[in-house]
Amino acid sequence: MTTEQTSATITPARSAFSFENVRRTKTWQRGLRHLFSYLFLIAGSSFMLVPLLWMFSASLKPQWQIFTTPIMWIPQHWEEVRAGATNRMIPLWVTEVDGETQKVIIIGVRRYTTALDAANLRNLQSAPSDEVGDAAAMPVGDLLFNVRPWTTGGVTRDVVALARDGDDLIVAALEDVQAAAMRLPLDELNSGDRISPVVEDVEFRGREVEIDGATLQLIPIGPETELNVVSAPDVAAGALLVPTERLSSAGFAEVGETEIALSRIEGDATDYVVLISEQWQPVIDEEEVDAKAFVAARGQLGERREEAVNGVTMQTARYTPDEGASLDVVVLVSGTDRSLVMPVDQVESLRLAQAGGLTSARGDSYERIPYRVLDGFSEGEETSSVALVGDPRDMSLIVARDAVDSAFDVSPTDLERALHPQLSFDGFREVLQTKIAETRFTKFFVNSFILVFLNIVGHVLSCVIVAYAFARLRAPGKNFLFIILLGTMMLPFPVTLVPVYEIFRDLGMINTWWPLFMRAFFGNAFLIFMLRQFFASIPRELEEAARIDGAGVAQIIWRIIVPLSKPAIATVVIFTFWWTWNSFLEPFIFLSSPELFPVSVGLNFFKDQYGAVYYDRLISASVMSMIPMLVIFFFAQRYFIEGIQLTGIKG
Repeated sequence: MTTEQTSATITPARSAFSFENVRRTKTWQRGLRHLFSYLFLIAGSSFMLVPLLWMFSASLKPQWQIFTTPIMWIPQHWEEVRAGATNRMIPLWVTEVDGETQKVIIIGVRRYTTALDAANLRNLQSAPSDEVGDAAAMPVGDLLFNVRPWTTGGVTRDVVALARDGDDLIVAALEDVQAAAMRLPLDELNSGDRISPVVEDVEFRGREVEIDGATLQLIPIGPETELNVVSAPDVAAGALLVPTERLSSAGFAEVGETEIALSRIEGDATDYVVLISEQWQPVIDEEEVDAKAFVAARGQLGERREEAVNGVTMQTARYTPDEGASLDVVVLVSGTDRSLVMPVDQVESLRLAQAGGLTSARGDSYERIPYRVLDGFSEGEETSSVALVGDPRDMSLIVARDAVDSAFDVSPTDLERALHPQLSFDGFREVLQTKIAETRFTKFFVNSFILVFLNIVGHVLSCVIVAYAFARLRAPGKNFLFIILLGTMMLPFPVTLVPVYEIFRDLGMINTWWPLFMRAFFGNAFLIFMLRQFFASIPRELEEAARIDGAGVAQIIWRIIVPLSKPAIATVVIFTFWWTWNSFLEPFIFLSSPELFPVSVGLNFFKDQYGAVYYDRLISASVMSMIPMLVIFFFAQRYFIEGIQLTGIKG
């Protein structure tokens, strides 16, 4: 055997032996242990990180994306186009047209059905009901049929049931039905006269419709399908907002590959296409109502009339005061004996808003005249509180027929939202401008920071002094008192809640901040225990040297103990911040005025008032309440970890 053959023969053995050696090394085994440890930690942390990431992601999304299935982890912006000069935004959709992606808007809906030309229908048969299976919608070319399996003589055929004859069904083979079938718009079919055509001695119910100059006797057999009528987005630029009651039907017109229903306005010969019909509500800024509105008695108002004020049709009247000149007013809220009115020439912010976005309006009153107010009404980049005035009315967005160059039908399944990645901060902006029980959310943050500061000052002062006494001073019974102090940690807060509440009630401090920070100045058992352990680890020689130099107890605490205890004091600050910021039960019990609420209680009230409607604002408010805790932990985590570690060192 040659040298080359010998090398080739033993090389695999050496490679296997080498890999086996590596696999048995401590480095390899340590690496595997680390790998499994990291995988275990990642799996365990995902139970906390995934919900947290979802919340942060949801806070940067518009409301419609928050609960989509599947979850949209990356915030997306649904592209929109403005409808004329109104504040109505129409969403854009994406569909395939001749192999190319095209953005469109929906300008209508058409329902279609399958119908049979009675003149071309042949070979009808009677089938026992127990031999015919259940119907299932089946597409055949461009048509859709309710097809049933019919098993007779051991042979199964596809048939379509057309009518019933006692216990039997009148059916026809699928190929025979297909030869007589056509798809028609449902409204076009229903516009024909009712008839009863007879085919092979079977009477049907149908319609007589004129199509392409020929009169056909049609038998509708279904199923019905619904398609969206879409067009180019630039159609929306010429949209007008008009009362629906002013519109009348003007038939249909062929546009592109479909037909569009037309409408006309009284006194206008122009044909219009209705884009959207929905309910709108007159609104006006609440600040303007507070500043300019007043109450007028029934006898002070003349005959009421309908007039356009700021482009909105409202009731107006001539107001004659007991003293002074009369003036024209717009009736904002009409009452039996008194009405809330405003001078017509002073109305500035009156406009129409979609009623669907006003469902969460709260009740309010002006000199006992009730009306509704929506806090956090978002309109473009502006958020304000608006009063709902006047009566809701049905409005339609219309566009001239000539502006619709092309249109075609699309199945709803072939339409996708026109999206692109974009972070939305609207939820944060709107929640900061939203009122909760007449108080803005920013006020809750200010209240929480004030309470946090007071509690931190109280805990640092009281706990440092008491912990130093237990760690350094000599007194009979000191250890017994320390055990009693630790025993108070075993009492849950709800046990002491009632007597504490009664004490503060007798002191007249309910609905004030005193119960929420006063007890911090009397120490905290856990924090005193932690600081005592830390102080015990500080060498006594430092104190003795200070005493030799003439320092008193206060100077020793301030100049020796506190500078050396920064990690432990930082831990006290973090714990106090955490407890105070997240505290809910105590402020919820002791406070009743919203202007005194901390962020925890304010968030709860926000949930009760807006949670069922404004999920985006609720989640944004929740994220905002978490941010201070996350910031202080990340910036002070070194002191926090160091303080926790050093409290276990014996002195």
